Amino acid sequence: MDVKLVAAVADGSLNVSGFCVEQGISRSTFYKWRNRFRVEGLAGLEERSRTPTSASPRMAADVENRIVELRKDLSEEGLDAGPATIRVHLANEDFDPVPSEASIWRALHRRGFITPQPEKRPRSSYKSFTFERVNECWQIDHYDWWLADRTDVQIIDSIDDHSRLVPISRAVPTVTCRNAWETLLEGAEKWGLPANMLNDNGLVYSGKLHNVTVSFEANLRLLGINQINSSPYHPQTCGKVERFHQTEQKWLRARRPAATITELNQLLDEFNHIYNHNRPHRSLHGATPLTVWNTGPKAGPANRPLTTPKRITQGRVATDGTVWTRPWRIAVGRAHTGTPVTTIIDDDQAYIFNGDTLLRHLTLDPTRQHQPLGCPR
Repeated sequence: MDVKLVAAVADGSLNVSGFCVEQGISRSTFYKWRNRFRVEGLAGLEERSRTPTSASPRMAADVENRIVELRKDLSEEGLDAGPATIRVHLANEDFDPVPSEASIWRALHRRGFITPQPEKRPRSSYKSFTFERVNECWQIDHYDWWLADRTDVQIIDSIDDHSRLVPISRAVPTVTCRNAWETLLEGAEKWGLPANMLNDNGLVYSGKLHNVTVSFEANLRLLGINQINSSPYHPQTCGKVERFHQTEQKWLRARRPAATITELNQLLDEFNHIYNHNRPHRSLHGATPLTVWNTGPKAGPANRPLTTPKRITQGRVATDGTVWTRPWRIAVGRAHTGTPVTTIIDDDQAYIFNGDTLLRHLTLDPTRQHQPLGCPR
């Protein structure tokens, strides 16, 4: 049986779905043959070539060779060498037309420069939050590094959340509250102070989880800078500075290890200049951080010192008669077990309400986590 012919001439009595299942063809194929027959007759049922009627021209050899050359040069320098970065460099060299990122990727793949990574998470699956203004928020963090003689040191990095500009990177023997603060001020001398500072919960930057106030966070409040702490065990909150660590480390590994901290800081200054002034940034659509920093409106700290922020939590009284609000466990009495409460922490003062009823007010004892009923009222 000629399936094409049956499909072409079948009348309305034919069960199309059943016929397609029986013959192993799709409904779209069935109707394709029928429509061709109605327009072209038997000639429409002849097999047709599936070769595209037009083909994209192959990339010129000189362009492909330049792509490969850029890939090698950027990789040797320890800089990003992906299709997006290469495309920006080609545009700066006045190539016309500039190949698309997909074309550059295919050229690199043909020449053996692409390593398949099917398990890699696609960029489209990430959700990124960015502050609206320059200097509205800086991120700060540090990581371990080493000198040529394998002496351990640490590098402090800060980055502007909006423009991705790096105000300062400094190597120190060991990070302390004092040298972290000095590093921040050194960057602020040139770029100004931020309105907010985002950091993790390391004791160098914050004592919130340890029931103490460290000098770094106290100094921030004195200058009117609001501090934001990331969630514990969630480094993605400080993702921009964490990602900058990787970029910086890649560049440092492409060079001879520094013999001294002074030499390492000279390398960091060199890389910061490249990163801020020359390196096209993918998240900035190929612009440099300095370009965005110069064109955007600037934020800054408050014009007065900041007090310890109020903290309000909701919960219930536990079976042992206490209320938990990090890092305090405050006793209110077993008689209130299961009672819904609102806890307000204002500096060293704690207020526990059930609705409009004040169950307890106390001055927190900073030397202990558990606040028994004997604490001063």
